[in-house]
Amino acid sequence: MRNLMRSEWLQGLLVLVLALMVAQCGSDDGACTDCGDRGPSEPQCVNTDLTAGLYSFRIVDQVEGCGDLFSLLDRFGLIPSGPYAFTLPGYDNLPQSVMVTLPLPGSPQVTGRLDEVSGDIVLTVDVTTQVPVDLPPLPGLPDSIIIPVNLAGTLCPISEDTVDAELAITLPQAVPPFTSGGCTIEAKLRGTRQ
Repeated sequence: MRNLMRSEWLQGLLVLVLALMVAQCGSDDGACTDCGDRGPSEPQCVNTDLTAGLYSFRIVDQVEGCGDLFSLLDRFGLIPSGPYAFTLPGYDNLPQSVMVTLPLPGSPQVTGRLDEVSGDIVLTVDVTTQVPVDLPPLPGLPDSIIIPVNLAGTLCPISEDTVDAELAITLPQAVPPFTSGGCTIEAKLRGTRQ
């Protein structure tokens, strides 16, 4: 049950990350020697297959690194569940700024930039997003918290209708009383063009 709750809360948080479409196709180890139009870090990534449109993303794997902060927010009903829909540009339109309204408390908007860097389609967000969260009245908890979030990652188009993403959501500092320091949550997602 606890793993299920963490999975659901992380899905909500990853909406935040997915909103920024941080995905990584692999490492820059030069393993792909005959990639053609594929990214050098992952042979199955075909960057030119990135087709403009509305994509629906679901989380396929995750690694939680922030204790129980987001599972607690999910239990309070503050993080919506997926799938998460985002509009992506086509490969020929890169680099391009993208703005995403995050389905989190306060509906923050985040502007990021998609670009091809060293063969990977990278999402870059240059500022820390401050996500305000009002908490339900419970003994020992504050009325509200501000969660600072940094996002990073890459997209991996595997067909004209499917995009894999690996997102990293980093809290650069502590969120008392929930975390004592910075932490990172990583998620792998798959998006299908609608």
